[in-house]
Amino acid sequence: MNHLLVMIPDLIPHKAGQIPLAAEFPVDVLTAPYLVTGSAQMVWVEDSVGGVVRAGVRRSNLIRTYKDILVRVAARGKRDGWENVFPMTVKGIKAAVQHLFSYGIPEVEILLSGGCPILGRLQEEDDLEHRVVVTDWLRKDQGVVVPIDRNFLGVASSIGEKHCIGIIHNPSRGMAVIELARKSRKGKAPPNARS
Repeated sequence: MNHLLVMIPDLIPHKAGQIPLAAEFPVDVLTAPYLVTGSAQMVWVEDSVGGVVRAGVRRSNLIRTYKDILVRVAARGKRDGWENVFPMTVKGIKAAVQHLFSYGIPEVEILLSGGCPILGRLQEEDDLEHRVVVTDWLRKDQGVVVPIDRNFLGVASSIGEKHCIGIIHNPSRGMAVIELARKSRKGKAPPNARS
């Protein structure tokens, strides 16, 4: 599996059978807002306290958590005008790559599902110089462009088989979400869909 974040096994020391409740993470204060795992759901934290952010242990696996991160980062990006959500087209993916370049991130990967409807066309592009990585945790209607160096985005860790913890920083600058335009009931794209 190609991870969305830096994966650190056993990030939080704990005894077998005992699940910790939370952990604190040092952060750069310039990388806010932060998206952290909470016990029930992902939570936005607007500022750190003294360069530290607390994340809760979530009863979920990393795959569900990664999918939730994409949904929440896309929703926040649309709401706050981050311009980090792009249509699932060759042109849209190239724009997503440029989004990360505009923040000085020179090396990126394009993560897509093997069932992505434009995967074949994208792999045939002569002028696309960035690695396309097929990963099994993404849905076929979503993708993401991320830095090769995932330290820019954050860390995650599984805790046992049913829990995880993670923190995402730089979500507006370090993650460009790719979405397939959803069709309305009448077969038309919704009015807010980008072309």
